[in-house]
Amino acid sequence: MQENLSPAAPPKAGVGAYIALLFAVIFFSGISVSEPVKNFGTTLARQLNVEPKKVHDIFSVFDFNTLNGKFGKVIIPDAKAKDTKAKDAAAKDTAAKDTAAKDVAAKDVAAKDVAAKDVAAKDVAATDAAAKDAAAKDSGAKDAKAKEAAYTTGNFSGEGGVGARQGFMFALTLAPTTLFAMGIIAVLEHYGALEAMRRLLQRTLKWLMGIPGDTGLAMIASFQSTDAGAALTRSLYDQGQLSTRERDIFTMFQFSAGATITNFLGSGAALLALTSVAADGTTQGVPTTIGICFAVLFFFKFFGANLMRLYLNFADRKPQTPAENQP
Repeated sequence: MQENLSPAAPPKAGVGAYIALLFAVIFFSGISVSEPVKNFGTTLARQLNVEPKKVHDIFSVFDFNTLNGKFGKVIIPDAKAKDTKAKDAAAKDTAAKDTAAKDVAAKDVAAKDVAAKDVAAKDVAATDAAAKDAAAKDSGAKDAKAKEAAYTTGNFSGEGGVGARQGFMFALTLAPTTLFAMGIIAVLEHYGALEAMRRLLQRTLKWLMGIPGDTGLAMIASFQSTDAGAALTRSLYDQGQLSTRERDIFTMFQFSAGATITNFLGSGAALLALTSVAADGTTQGVPTTIGICFAVLFFFKFFGANLMRLYLNFADRKPQTPAENQP
């Protein structure tokens, strides 16, 4: 009986696979929380007569970073700040009491010159009580502010750590992101999203960087999160979908301007709002646009990947030292 040794047919990418791929692109790219989508959500909320934040929250559910979340803050006592704030509060409290006492004394002297001493005495007593009450309330409020200012916040890994221990704590912060990304990819792979991506980008990525189309989803994820991009790349390598050479080229692509969209829009885009005053008194802005900035970033990402590709080509041509003959 002869076995069928013909290679298995590649899996087909049906309509469901491309729908899953579309969801993956939206989910990992951050489109659902971008400004155009927020503006659309605001317009839609006005038409439906609902609060815009509710519509924005619904859209944000389809974003990787939103669902990935963030760590809470740990309250850390600050001994120096606490001592300084307490001394300042005590000094201000003493000054307030001295001022109130002088005010009461002045009113008492004025009351003695008035014929209605009894009425003036009652007024002084009431004033004294009000001044003491106000001073007590002011002192309590200042003490509360001093206690509040005597604490700082930080994440669970703390501050000032070094060495292997700090590296271990940092690795713990990456674990939720990596596990979450791998779980989402497992679901998308089940529905054929990776096969659909491979079919779409196979020729393009081979020509641009010499890597297979399977890396398309990992590439999109890396634009928003360096952790997700690295985790997906490692998964492709472990599954044998990437060779060592292709992994190195793709890693170089991600290394330049990691998490491009998130980092640039979160911090770099603020530079475009800077202005300067020219010699003639006119105000000038930064002479570029977000589109040009992204074009430069992506150009050098592809440039870096091909630079690594060129280096590997030369390294492969380098004559290898022959191994010694074993007896």
